[in-house]
Amino acid sequence: MNIGRLDRRIDIVSRSDVKDDATGELQPSWLLFKRLPAELVPNSSAERVIGVELVSSSSVIFRIRYRSDITPRMHLVYDGQTYRISGVHEDKYGRRASMILTCVTESPERGELYE
Repeated sequence: MNIGRLDRRIDIVSRSDVKDDATGELQPSWLLFKRLPAELVPNSSAERVIGVELVSSSSVIFRIRYRSDITPRMHLVYDGQTYRISGVHEDKYGRRASMILTCVTESPERGELYE
C-alpha cells in the first residue's frame, strides 16, 4: 500500500438511536465513528427509474488502511456526499495492510439523498 495515495479525508458514521428529550422517543441518528485518510477510486454510475422518479446511482471505491471495526451497516461521508457502504474487503493479498470500501450513493434527480 502506497501511503502517499491516501490523500482524501473520509468520515465513517454509524447509526445510533438517540432519545428525543421532548417526546421520549428514540430517533435514528448518524454519529461520527472515525475520520480516516483514504484513496478515492471512481468506479461507475448509472441512472434508472424507481417508481416515478429518475434515480442516479454512483459507485465509488475507497482504499484505507486495514481496520477490523468497519462494517457494511455504516455509511461514509466524503466531500459533503453520503455513501452507503455496500462492501468491505481485505486487500487482494490478504495481508491486512489495506482494505477496500465499495460505496454507493443514490439520489433522485431533485438532489435529495435517497436510501
